Amino acid sequence: MDWIKELRAQLCKLYEKWGGNCADLELEPGDWVGTVVSEYEAKGAPSFANNADKLKFLMDLDELEDLLKSPDNSLTGAENTELLGLIASLRSDLA
Repeated sequence: MDWIKELRAQLCKLYEKWGGNCADLELEPGDWVGTVVSEYEAKGAPSFANNADKLKFLMDLDELEDLLKSPDNSLTGAENTELLGLIASLRSDLA
């Protein structure tokens, strides 16, 4: 598993829920984190057409959280904390 590629794929899925285009994500992982967190701060939690889509999104959050626990995680402590905070906020908003 290429941890960085998997992180980008996970963050891309989140970014698309706010209408973002993954091609717009910067080159550095820290920038990806900042972009996704900024989208949440600007727009709040995404809305879903049905409960199945919402549950899929919540499962994506679980996958991202598991990815952050990997020993291959190369994010800074601050970036990690920022993403974990985002995950917690989204879960709370969507509960």
